[in-house]
Amino acid sequence: MTAAAKIQTVACDSMQVSWHPEVRIVTTRYSPDTTLTGVHSSLLLGALEDWVGSSAEPFALLADATGVRGADAEYRSLTATFFKKHGDQLFIAVFNLGPLARLLLEMLRVSGSLQVRAFASEAQARGWLRGKGIAA
Repeated sequence: MTAAAKIQTVACDSMQVSWHPEVRIVTTRYSPDTTLTGVHSSLLLGALEDWVGSSAEPFALLADATGVRGADAEYRSLTATFFKKHGDQLFIAVFNLGPLARLLLEMLRVSGSLQVRAFASEAQARGWLRGKGIAA
């Protein structure tokens, strides 16, 4: 079985979430003009619960925010709670953020002890993750 065959993916009409178990990275991609809602958080967090489980091993969320226009209160609340619960083991690297998405990410970063950073490119985001010990 190849590494690519191990990748698990879940999706809805405007978001795709993939788990790369060999490197413990979750990647996300969005359709144009997506406003993240409780539906998106349920899909993302349900997948993360299944994939990460109760393991204390570090993992990363690598998000391409192209297309994200914002996030509603339910999305922000649910994801922030999950991210804080896993704050010691989770690294969040986001790239291609628009102004509003950048503001929301910054609010998430300062609201807790999360290891989250925004980047201009995927290469920069992956470099930061490698510096944190994630084989990106």
